[in-house]
Amino acid sequence: RSRSAQYRIDKNRVAVWGSSAGGHLAAILGATSGLKQIKIDGQTFDLEGEIGGNLQESSAVQAVVDYFGPADLLAFDDFPSVFPDPENNSPLTELIGGLVWNNLPLARSASPDTYVSAEDPPVLMMHGTSDVVVPFNQSERYNARLSQANVHRVFIPIVGGGHGGTQFMSGTPLSAVYAFLRRFLEGDANRLPLPSITLSTERGDVPFTVSASSAGSHDPDGQLIARHWTFGENGGANGESAQFAYRNVGTFPITLTVVDNAGGATTIERFVVASVPGATDAGIFRVRAPSVRVFEASASKCIQILRVNGARGAVRVRYETVDGSARGGEDFVATSGELTFEDGETWKVVRITMLPDNRNEPDEVFWLRLTSPAGGAVLGPPTTVQLTILDDD
Repeated sequence: RSRSAQYRIDKNRVAVWGSSAGGHLAAILGATSGLKQIKIDGQTFDLEGEIGGNLQESSAVQAVVDYFGPADLLAFDDFPSVFPDPENNSPLTELIGGLVWNNLPLARSASPDTYVSAEDPPVLMMHGTSDVVVPFNQSERYNARLSQANVHRVFIPIVGGGHGGTQFMSGTPLSAVYAFLRRFLEGDANRLPLPSITLSTERGDVPFTVSASSAGSHDPDGQLIARHWTFGENGGANGESAQFAYRNVGTFPITLTVVDNAGGATTIERFVVASVPGATDAGIFRVRAPSVRVFEASASKCIQILRVNGARGAVRVRYETVDGSARGGEDFVATSGELTFEDGETWKVVRITMLPDNRNEPDEVFWLRLTSPAGGAVLGPPTTVQLTILDDD
């Protein structure tokens, strides 16, 4: 911006585009546009800093293109990735300089999800549904946060895509990026397509299947050339219609993105509530992820317990570890207790301490399970998480 006159650019029309770690930086730059500092859990973070020159120039951007970047560091363990134990040993711990759950304010400060507001610039996200480096669910979650804040966003799943590749830089996906940038940097006159979602049901007791149709979608001055679906549970599909089976409880966004022949794209959401018989607005208890991995040498593993589909009143739930090939007192510290959720609280953490040894042995497993809900809340799947201890001797 300080050299905008020299390079003949309009410093009031700046977009940022990045992939993976670059996507993370692009998203956080967009979400913090206009913010000087933020206070998280009592700690104040300076978002502008004092490094480099031209500090008088604005760091705000007018559009963001985020290719498969992390968005919520606290949710990175929701689905498997190439990092077996991301909270203890991964690029995330290198980024924040320590263990994620021991540095919650830093982890939140490094998550674009933390900063989302209605003032954010428009965002286009693209992510492969088979990405094993940054799980697809990271972009699903970020899209939902942007939607809640009424931020203009376009979310394009690359069905079967991994962590990058030619699919992202050619054909319809690339045309959608260029059309997005033209619209928000140049004021492109192309009229955006109008998506429409029809669902077979918006609520059910798990397991159940939802059928979705986009037959009512249309383009006012052209034709639709692509329709992309996501389902809020780490999955996507293409086509006029799609189906998805829900097996876990929660409230999940179904998104539809339609793209026209000029590359213009629009994303909308509908929500599906996956429940169990007897559930009330006091909520349903579940574990966040049904399976996680932890290195034997890790000091501990943190398991998130969620309260979904309601948070009225104070409720309680018990938890306990269950031996498998890994045994309490030998491989980990056996743990049990009761969690109390106050009115409005939706998640808590159980920390399990590991007991490393010097033996070469196969990977071992044990479980943490939820029992005995009280206060009006009930249990819903998944209620048990399998922990696999990875031998690193």
